[in-house]
Amino acid sequence: MKRPPSSLIILILFVLWTSVGFAQSGSEPLEIQVVDSKSRKAIAFANVSIPGTTKGTAASENGIFFISPTAEVQRNGLLISSVGYHSKSFKLQDFAPVDGKITLTLEEQIIELSEIEINEQLPDPLEIINDAIRNVPKNYLQTPFNMEIYSKVTMAAPNRTPYTLETILLTYRKGYVPGGVNYSRITEKRESGINPAIAMQDTKNKKKYFRHYPGFDVALLDQVAGGNSYHYSVFNQATQQKMKLEYSGFLLYERDTVCVINYILPDYNSTSSNPGLKGTLYISINSQAVVKHTMAVGSGHYEIIYRRLNGLFFPYFMKSEFTMDTKSGPQNVRNEIIVREVNLENVTPVENVPKNWYADNVPYRREYWDKNYPAK
Repeated sequence: MKRPPSSLIILILFVLWTSVGFAQSGSEPLEIQVVDSKSRKAIAFANVSIPGTTKGTAASENGIFFISPTAEVQRNGLLISSVGYHSKSFKLQDFAPVDGKITLTLEEQIIELSEIEINEQLPDPLEIINDAIRNVPKNYLQTPFNMEIYSKVTMAAPNRTPYTLETILLTYRKGYVPGGVNYSRITEKRESGINPAIAMQDTKNKKKYFRHYPGFDVALLDQVAGGNSYHYSVFNQATQQKMKLEYSGFLLYERDTVCVINYILPDYNSTSSNPGLKGTLYISINSQAVVKHTMAVGSGHYEIIYRRLNGLFFPYFMKSEFTMDTKSGPQNVRNEIIVREVNLENVTPVENVPKNWYADNVPYRREYWDKNYPAK
């Protein structure tokens, strides 16, 4: 089928955007899917940013994200990247929705080097990891900042209706400095289904709260500057000495070559009471920054991906998957976390106190969710 002239596409989109409008004034965002240019398979958790801003989002596991065609988006376009793919800029005016959805493609790029080339050109994997740790002050912000975060926790068991808790978090970090940790407060929430989790008890305030607080993963996973404060971590130098490290390959991410290093503690066991630790670090060769980290602790699996904003790296996507004992037996828990915006000015501190974890204290505001995260 011959593609319509670009002028007609722009006219169609103009009419569509005029009728749909802007999500923050009560409209529905556009649905967009990111796929591989050859296989047409969805690219999970692709990074989506608006150039010239600190705003962005992440595609879902199915490569789908929603964005409002604001004047800023139309003017600046979108920059989409994913580990193992060429980054690419898009102007949405150049695409017409098909069945209500726009499809964007990225080209895969895998760098293959022989074992001989690896041994001749690269130092020991431990040296690369410790170089990344030493370069944290250069690659990650050293002063306080906020993040606006969207979290979706899903609890599911066979033959049971899933429970979903969506929250918006205001997250504060005093910087990627010693002692810096992500502290979060729930500001918005939306629930569906019946929560099967056994409630935790805040004895001081005589308050029960959801056992898996969404902000816990935000603090747990962003440990690149944690150093020895994280005992069970590849960034702890004492723990490193017990690990087996090996190169896994090379990929491309945001126009830089990324070295992939696997690590494992010898006692790793996905079922024992002392489960051990294994994972994979993705470290940029030019900037010496950790751009992605996946890890498994027992049967739990965790992931964090970073993107560059104004020359520094910030997280944009995190994920945790594990099993939790509930009132109705073991259930699978999945938390997908998207950083929507990084705020470097007028930073608001957030305390690490239980009252900030109470989803029950936060009212459900349907107008907020309908405008920003319409149910599909």
